Amino acid sequence: VLCGIARFWADRVHYSKSKNKYMIHGVTGPNEYENNVNNNWYTNTMATWCLEYFIETSKKVSKNKLDEHNVSSSELDHMQEIVDNMYFPYDKERNIFVQHD
Repeated sequence: VLCGIARFWADRVHYSKSKNKYMIHGVTGPNEYENNVNNNWYTNTMATWCLEYFIETSKKVSKNKLDEHNVSSSELDHMQEIVDNMYFPYDKERNIFVQHD
């Protein structure tokens, strides 16, 4: 299940060349009042957390188990790249993360 969730998030992001970051567009955040927003801070945080958790868990299971689920080192590297380069909306003037773009 964890592998499937991580793959979902890795597939759900897209790379923005202009910001040099991974982003998630078209989501409804946890408050459910704002629909179809881009880069909801909480959603991006949870996606990153899920990817990190899967990467860490993959280090604790056997190679046979990873092979059984076709998890490659390049897939894990790509997930780590997403974690390291996720975009989080930030207001420099106020020095705070904002809810979404």
